[in-house]
Amino acid sequence: MAEQGRRPLLKAIGGTAALGISTLAGCIGDGTSGDTFQIAATFGQDHPQVQLLERWGENLSNETDGSLSLEYVSLGGEEDHISATSSGSIAGHGVAMTALTQSYGTEYGFLEAPFVAENWEHFQALMDEYVYGDGGFNDQLIEDANQRILGSAFRGLRGTTANKEVSAPSDIEGVKMRLPEFETWVNSWEEIGAEATPVPYDELYQALQTGVVASSEGPIAQFVDSSLYEVQTHFSQTDHLLQTQNWVINEDRWQGLDESEQEAMQTALDEAIEWGNEETRSEADDLLQMVQDDHDVTVVSSDDVDQDAFRSAAEPQLEEFFSDRWEPSLEDVQSLA
Repeated sequence: MAEQGRRPLLKAIGGTAALGISTLAGCIGDGTSGDTFQIAATFGQDHPQVQLLERWGENLSNETDGSLSLEYVSLGGEEDHISATSSGSIAGHGVAMTALTQSYGTEYGFLEAPFVAENWEHFQALMDEYVYGDGGFNDQLIEDANQRILGSAFRGLRGTTANKEVSAPSDIEGVKMRLPEFETWVNSWEEIGAEATPVPYDELYQALQTGVVASSEGPIAQFVDSSLYEVQTHFSQTDHLLQTQNWVINEDRWQGLDESEQEAMQTALDEAIEWGNEETRSEADDLLQMVQDDHDVTVVSSDDVDQDAFRSAAEPQLEEFFSDRWEPSLEDVQSLA
């Protein structure tokens, strides 16, 4: 139903309503001449990923002496962005990998699934093998969605909150844990032993406060933004899921650039991603320190979490997912770590 409700909006954007986008857009670069690429993101302008987008635009303008520029667009959600980029109503967008794979390649769902990518280097190896390689997910996106991934930025690692240390699977066994209602997430944590309990995100604080659930998971930014430090004493760096922001461009617009312009676009983005990744890591470190200093939260560091034990405990469920729905084998994926 929600999908059907969005279609008229997207059709309108392709026509005269396109003028309305400019009221939501912010120019990046000098914006005085040349070809402007409207790039959508679901975040507000203060978000680190939008700051990355701004840096990408500044880099691009410098690389091309202003002949190419980017324009930040706020327009609906990720499904809207995917469809609008496919049609060419906008030039591109930043998106979670899960949204892309659910729409155009469920067999690649392992790219943003819990307990699969062990670290950033492992994720990059998976991208090189299964996205950018011949016949990979990018080729599928180009064919089916008229868009391609130009690069992936690090958005952080998800941890586990509780009123006790969570450093091994036994610590979460039988614990009521709030999880987003994604089958791969729920089944993997239940395989480990948690009792997955659905709670809307906007009710999470109250659910933890009243004992409806005793644990949750998410990045440190979520822990801080939702003031969960008031109702949970521990944040454990289980690092069970690596989140990314994938920057995607309309294939027709990409092919409309000459080789030097494509190189400029890619170089500008690569530098912005490298900068943004460092900013994201630094911000996470600052937040982890802040909750300890200001809110007396116990942070269980990733060095003190037996992440191998968590992955091993989740492995039977992961094996089933790889066998039934995902393209490679778990062994193939693990061999790239």
